[in-house]
Amino acid sequence: MILDKIGNAKNYNSYWKNGVLKTISEKLNYSLQGITFGFIPNYGGQLQFSEDLGNGKKAITQIQFYVSILRDVYTIQILEIEESIEYNQMLKMELPLPILKEIWVSPENHRYKDLFLSIKSSLEAIIKNPIFLPYRIQQIELKNIKPPTMEDKDKYSVGDAFFRKILPLQRKDATIFGDQDFEIDKLN
Repeated sequence: MILDKIGNAKNYNSYWKNGVLKTISEKLNYSLQGITFGFIPNYGGQLQFSEDLGNGKKAITQIQFYVSILRDVYTIQILEIEESIEYNQMLKMELPLPILKEIWVSPENHRYKDLFLSIKSSLEAIIKNPIFLPYRIQQIELKNIKPPTMEDKDKYSVGDAFFRKILPLQRKDATIFGDQDFEIDKLN
């Protein structure tokens, strides 16, 4: 399934790049980035905004969305990232160091609420039987099941079975904001 939908460039470009991403981009009037990397169980896209904070620091907001190829399941999240320039001793050069500060799992009370909801509306118009997977459900631990992912972890969650999200490596102190049960009442 992954080989057919993502590994086959013609299928991938037709459905995702020139289909879903282009449709949403035109609706929002913003350029979107594809964030589908490798043989993973989902398509991914994002809208990114950046603000210079001075002293080599930037505030980056990414509105990410993922659509599983296993089922018509999707999710959206907003990442708030602070990026600074750090000197890398091994490479002997300055490199950006993105640090994930916040993950917004629902749109309310966020400045990009309207864009979150527009992406949601667009995905629901494109996907045949769309199911938004709430953050709380994504966190449920799977027992004795290893989903199709490239990384070895001690524990896997329902979210790991459907999505491989692209997050900055520096993220251990990130705070979760929003309603973790967003859209949970729509699950049957």
